[in-house]
Formats: sequence, structure tokens, C-alpha cells
Amino acid sequence: MSVRYSARLSRSWGRTNLDRHTISLAPELKNNAELLDAVLCHELAHIAAYILVGHSERPHGPTWQRLVADAGHRSAARLADDTIAPSSRHAESRRYLHRCPICDFSRRARKPMPSWRCSDCVVSGLDGVLIIEENRP
Repeated sequence: MSVRYSARLSRSWGRTNLDRHTISLAPELKNNAELLDAVLCHELAHIAAYILVGHSERPHGPTWQRLVADAGHRSAARLADDTIAPSSRHAESRRYLHRCPICDFSRRARKPMPSWRCSDCVVSGLDGVLIIEENRP
């Protein structure tokens, strides 16, 4: 297993490759030990849950939730609203909000991206179609 910082992460704090057991973290985490701990716990729980149950559960399913809670963290798929994500650096240039009507996942882009899908909903057997809303200044 390996952990590295990647400047390519612009929309999330961390990303896990389950097959390779690698974790990539946003460089902004280097200066925030508390946030780094929470994000690393979140990503490590993905690897541990994958080792325990494979793909038989959703990415933020019961095994993942139990592992995160046992480590003393909040078992949430996303950080609290008051935590500024890396994507906020360029939020003003992202005019279109793509939102999942089922789980409320959201993502922004400069242009409408009708091919995007909510991956958690697709894994659950749903179509994962996102609602696209234009943000006007």
C-alpha cells in the first residue's frame, strides 16, 4: 500500500485505487493535521472494507461505516459543509451544478456534462442521471 500527495486532485480531498491499494491526497492536507487524519481514515477504510467484503457492498456501505466509526471518525461520505474542499479554488469558474436527485451528490463544471453519472447510484443499479442547473452570478 502507498500514500502520496497529488496536485491533480482538484475536486476531492482523497482518492483510493482499490486494486492497487494506493491513496492519493490533496496537497492542501499537508498543513492541516486534523483534516489529514479524517481524510486518511476515510480512504484507508475503503481499502479495508474492500479487503473484507470486496464489491458486495456500496463504497460507503455498512462495513466502511463501521470501520470509520471504530476509528473514532464521523462515517460520512463527504466532509461537513464548513470544510472547504479543494474544488472551491475554482468554484467561481464552474457555472453548472450537476446534482444527483437520489443521494444529493454534486459536482460542478464550466459546461453541462450530460454524460456524467452518480457513481454510487450506478453501483446500486440505478441510472445515476444528474440534474444540471446553471449558476448565474
